[in-house]
Amino acid sequence: MSIDNLIAFITGVSLASSLISQALKKMLDEDNIKYSSNLLVGLVTILSSILACGGYCVIANIHITSTIIVYGIVIILCSWVGSMVGYDKVTQLLKQIKELK
Repeated sequence: MSIDNLIAFITGVSLASSLISQALKKMLDEDNIKYSSNLLVGLVTILSSILACGGYCVIANIHITSTIIVYGIVIILCSWVGSMVGYDKVTQLLKQIKELK
């Protein structure tokens, strides 16, 4: 896996995790279920990363090695941070833009 692929995976998994987590948060809020949003994002990110890395290994016919496992951990950690910060900051930016008009 090249650095370009790694960055693409981090970006894609962050985006997917953020969107899925936000949908789950809305569903849980409607049902008045209490949850930890960071833990929810973490679990979604872990599952998304495993699916993305596993899918890549299957499609590219790559055997899982220690290097792929390290890449997977890097993808999980970077995507988790990106997902936790990303959506809230985007909505905050959109609110600030609306207030300027």
